[in-house]
Amino acid sequence: FLGCFSFLMAGILPIGEERTFSALSKKANLYGRIRLWGSVGFILAVIFSGLIFENYGLIFFHTVTVIVLIVLVFSIIFLPLKKEDINVISHDSIFAVLRHPGVVFAFFSFFLMQVAHGPLNGFFSIFLEELGYSKFSIGLFWGLSVLAEIVLFFFLPKILKRFSIKKILSLSAFLAAIRFFLIGWCSGSALVLCFSQVLHAFTFGAFHAAGIAAVNRAFTYNSAVRGQALYTSLGYGAGGGLGVMLSGLGWSEFGGSWVFTGGAIVALLSFMVIMFVPRVFD
Repeated sequence: FLGCFSFLMAGILPIGEERTFSALSKKANLYGRIRLWGSVGFILAVIFSGLIFENYGLIFFHTVTVIVLIVLVFSIIFLPLKKEDINVISHDSIFAVLRHPGVVFAFFSFFLMQVAHGPLNGFFSIFLEELGYSKFSIGLFWGLSVLAEIVLFFFLPKILKRFSIKKILSLSAFLAAIRFFLIGWCSGSALVLCFSQVLHAFTFGAFHAAGIAAVNRAFTYNSAVRGQALYTSLGYGAGGGLGVMLSGLGWSEFGGSWVFTGGAIVALLSFMVIMFVPRVFD
């Protein structure tokens, strides 16, 4: 059942990203102002679902999920559709785009960056709990990272105007290496941990926005959805899944600190790969 659900949900993100850029047209730098509402929704979901489940139990999980999905369906139905988007038949091949070496390097860096996030996505809460932090404190650390992400998305239009996509990607990957190293070895300090969580604004927010923009620039209209789907599946799907799996395998053997160090090393590899990306994405 979960596999079927995931399969059917997989197309929403790439289609949504492509529709967003299509609607923005020449104002693509405003993407962050729209994307920040996803982060706001995440915070609200975490807060209210926690309250609901704590007071009424997990029996309401399916009910709440179905209600949210129904609202999502109706919101999609009422999305505006431009006349020129109707009856467009796609014949473009994504392989023509992928033959460009810069695109290959870019997708490889996206993949590595999500592998690097494996320890964070899968074991950050467990790691902090082992260090003695309370569940409430752990929730606050997660909330701080998402709040920093929201602030970044709000100012993203100015950032995209001032800096190239390549510079944003490279800086984000470099900061990810610093972040994961700090989490691995300095999480005993709440202040350092807060700083590392604020870096989430770049390691996820800026990197994701720049990656989406890079894919949108590389793929033409007729192949845009497939380009975004490749970005999602190769990065968040394959990369994220492999990162969590490797983190789990290394956790019992080497411990959390060294697993996060491994994430930092992979983030540095992503940074070095980005250096090979031509200025086609500037």
